[in-house]
Amino acid sequence: MLAWLDAQPAEALWLTSVNVAELLFGLTRLPDGARERGLLASFASMLEVDFGGRVLDFDLRAAWSMSPHWPRAMCGTFPTSDWNW
Repeated sequence: MLAWLDAQPAEALWLTSVNVAELLFGLTRLPDGARERGLLASFASMLEVDFGGRVLDFDLRAAWSMSPHWPRAMCGTFPTSDWNW
């Protein structure tokens, strides 16, 4: 995974607002302290430096576009690589 990620041009990598929320949820569940603060600061820096604002909104249109395909993707009969957002 890391080799693949490192081989991608930075401008080709994006996150969604849902990904960011899920990652923040995990980080904020850590016990209060220096480790949590450090990881939150590193995450904020990564979003700014590595992704440079490349975070897509997950809006109502995205939800409607995804919903018909989700059940098939979950049971493995529809490859998510075919999704056309």
